[in-house]
Amino acid sequence: MHHKQIRALLIALTVLTAGLTAGNGLTDPFRLAERKHASVQLNQTDELRAPLFSIQSGCYPTEQKLMIQTETKGATVHYTLDGSTPTPQSPEFTQALTLKDRSQEPNTLSKIGDISPNGNFVPEELVDKGTVVKAITVDQNGSCSDVITHSYFIGLDYGSLPVISLSTDQANLFDDATGIYRLGDSYKAWRQDPENASAEIWEAEGNYSQKGREWERPVCFELIEPDGGTFTQQLGMRIMGAASRSYTQKSFRLYAREEYGEKKLHYQLIPGNNKETDPTAPVDTYKTFLLRNGGNDLDYAKFRDNLIQQLFADRDIATQSARPAIVFINGEYWGIYAIQEDYSEHYLAEHFDVDKDQVILIKRGKLEEGTEDDQQIYASFATWIRDTDFSDAGNYEKLCQQMDVQSFIDEYCVTILTAGEDSLTEDNNWRIWRTRDTDPSNPYADGKWRWMLYDTEYSLGLYAGDKGGNFALDTLAAALKADSFNAGLLQKLLENEAFRQQFVLTLQDLVNESFNSARTTALLAEYETLYAPYMPAQFNRFGPDWVVQWMKPYDKYFGDQVNQIRQFFKLRPSQIPDFLQKDLNLSQERETLTLTVNDAALGTVQVNALKQLDLSGTWCGTYFADYPITLTAVPAPGASFTGWSGDASNTAPTITLTMNQAMNIQANFDLG
Repeated sequence: MHHKQIRALLIALTVLTAGLTAGNGLTDPFRLAERKHASVQLNQTDELRAPLFSIQSGCYPTEQKLMIQTETKGATVHYTLDGSTPTPQSPEFTQALTLKDRSQEPNTLSKIGDISPNGNFVPEELVDKGTVVKAITVDQNGSCSDVITHSYFIGLDYGSLPVISLSTDQANLFDDATGIYRLGDSYKAWRQDPENASAEIWEAEGNYSQKGREWERPVCFELIEPDGGTFTQQLGMRIMGAASRSYTQKSFRLYAREEYGEKKLHYQLIPGNNKETDPTAPVDTYKTFLLRNGGNDLDYAKFRDNLIQQLFADRDIATQSARPAIVFINGEYWGIYAIQEDYSEHYLAEHFDVDKDQVILIKRGKLEEGTEDDQQIYASFATWIRDTDFSDAGNYEKLCQQMDVQSFIDEYCVTILTAGEDSLTEDNNWRIWRTRDTDPSNPYADGKWRWMLYDTEYSLGLYAGDKGGNFALDTLAAALKADSFNAGLLQKLLENEAFRQQFVLTLQDLVNESFNSARTTALLAEYETLYAPYMPAQFNRFGPDWVVQWMKPYDKYFGDQVNQIRQFFKLRPSQIPDFLQKDLNLSQERETLTLTVNDAALGTVQVNALKQLDLSGTWCGTYFADYPITLTAVPAPGASFTGWSGDASNTAPTITLTMNQAMNIQANFDLG
């Protein structure tokens, strides 16, 4: 059937498509689908144009009729339905395709084994399935247009979560020689080495372990928002992670490159994710991003890392914003992932407005971004730290010129608070960055080392049993004995009294604010609400075996995992003062500050380094008397500070208090 016949068939189907267009005031279903397929970029001429679809990608409650047409005279349309790239040998489009719920069809990709040394888990039940339609125009000379991809999910409803469709030739993922998801030939070679006979499972190397451009594969990325909006772009895809590469559900890193169509991805992947330099400006440009499986938390609550990073996003450390999504590969359900920012020079340029070519990024002591000379910049810094006595005030002042001290304190206090065992005492999961040169116009381009929070999920009682797990673990004592870069730096800096004071106050600040029960309860409830409806399907698809065999029903199992976190949050704050008292020899004297403002619309108060307090009601925090706390009144635009009242009577905007008694203090503001 050629183009004239297709157009005739289209006229006959006008009634079927009218309902799709009526609500939008549009009369051409092909143009509607093309317009809403937001990022389609076509390299085409008037002679050979890519095909047009009558229906945009999306989730639909009932069956749909799909038409595909070409505007190229004498050309034909060829398509595939399995995610593979169409060719002139693919089926020719001759009649409307019926899009229906395919979930009762046999599993395909889910049945493929040899993807994990942990065992070949195969789901016992059928998984959800959509339809990926890829089409090309083929002219009379056999020339082909760009590939156009649309994914359809019929009768599937994922509520408030977006749906991501990843489509690529199956061999790119599962071929023994070239498939990046497979154990494959790389694993066979690894097993033949006698030195690997006693290796741990997580140390096994397969195709999925390989890194670099050689192991990047093209993929069509489609994002379908809960409100029906869509975004599509051709990207590169690699497996990412450390030990989690060996899991059945693997994480991905996605790359925007000119060879795939666009140098960057221009879309707000994570609503509410704004720039550090301008909190009103959304982050809507990405060079890379992650689809993360949950790491160590994969088989448990799955969201620990995202929860922690959001909980401390207001601190002086870089964090990765994220949102959960349901992922499909070639139309087959692949579980819940977190769309997550990826640390790189592009991330730092986007968030902090620094020149990406000026970025030095160090991961676990090794250069990740920068030039070869930049490794020496870090090495010199690390050596100087090791050899310097920071009890000397002059040396400490020099240190403050080379690193953002609050950033380091925040990062390590988060680790202590959350009992982050993977990075507490080991040289794991730490990154620092700085600009090579300085720019006086940008406070983040000052050449100081700053810390970055990531991969935090081995925490909050994970692997430690129920009832809050390791909530009583003295992580401060562990840090004071550990032999790692961050722990060693902490130990040396605690020799300086100014640092010691700042560290003690910060740890108390975080207990009072970040671990405030109202805050943790609300945020945990938000994550539980987001994830709970979809976790049974996640466990059905990926297990593991021990969950499938022993932990049903899945909704109760997931609820138990969330409750472990809830108990940790409840029990942990009371432990920190005991650690400070015992490990740093603080006094037993500790009192409560109760803080209010006369009108929250007119101003707020900064307590030490706490800048974003909610003072719409009463704020309370408990502090040792050993070190004075600092209160700074911050009037809103158009308002002025008039003075303190209660247990402090003063008109100075900044005051210090020694907490040797309970205090009730109010900051007062007025217009003008």
